[in-house]
Amino acid sequence: GSSQTGGSGSSGGSDSGNGSDDGGSIGEVTVPENEHEYELVSEDGGTFAFKCANCEETTSFTVTLSSGTDGAYSPNGDELTFSGITEDSEYSLAGEFYGNIIIDAGDDFEFGLELNGFTITSYKQCPITATSGDKLTVSAKKGSENFVYDYRDEVTSDDEISSTIYSACDLNVQGKGALTVISAHN
Repeated sequence: GSSQTGGSGSSGGSDSGNGSDDGGSIGEVTVPENEHEYELVSEDGGTFAFKCANCEETTSFTVTLSSGTDGAYSPNGDELTFSGITEDSEYSLAGEFYGNIIIDAGDDFEFGLELNGFTITSYKQCPITATSGDKLTVSAKKGSENFVYDYRDEVTSDDEISSTIYSACDLNVQGKGALTVISAHN
């Protein structure tokens, strides 16, 4: 089965299991007037720097292998794809990325995405999508604040993914850090 999360709210310490309120809320979301169009300007190891074609603002993020298949990621414009996974793997992300993440871990391997002070903002696609894998775990590293912004127009077609984080496999969201998920329309 597939798993989805969306809406507006937050999750922190979700592995406590005590049934307490996670502080989530639902409210109006204001979409920024100026959509950034970042282009990759440099790559140094796992650090990617981008510059907005509209406002010249710069941003960067870093991908770090925690365990498993090394070098199983590739940026292409505003898309970061994890693929070619040959064993259970985990990657850590830090920084800021305007675009979307695709995870294609195959059918036999678990994939972990550790957010360590990471912000992803998407105007065009579901921000985080796992198209395959045995299980996807998204974790917020202890002491970190992480944000997933989904500023797409409202999804009205059954053929499109309407959630902010989508997984075609089992999805586990955990960690002692903070994870805030904001969706403007879906």
